[in-house]
Amino acid sequence: MDREGVIGDTDVLLDALAGRGAHALVASLLRSDRLATSAVTVFEIWRGADSDVKRKAARELVRGLRIYPLNKPAAQRRRRYTKPSKSHR
Repeated sequence: MDREGVIGDTDVLLDALAGRGAHALVASLLRSDRLATSAVTVFEIWRGADSDVKRKAARELVRGLRIYPLNKPAAQRRRRYTKPSKSHR
């Protein structure tokens, strides 16, 4: 990803697979190689792919993504960019 990228979460990517929400933006980010996600999100997408059609769509989506592992250092870095929820204060 040469330019600034976007990390898509599970809800965004599932909406894109269903043609809802920001699906046009997701498609644009995929075409420009600017969309990434985490290994956890990939797991959640595959968990919900309960038909051949959904598995094919998931495979095509995941093929275009940069996938980051979610380990302790990555989670701690992510914390810097996320506003804590009330339950974490």
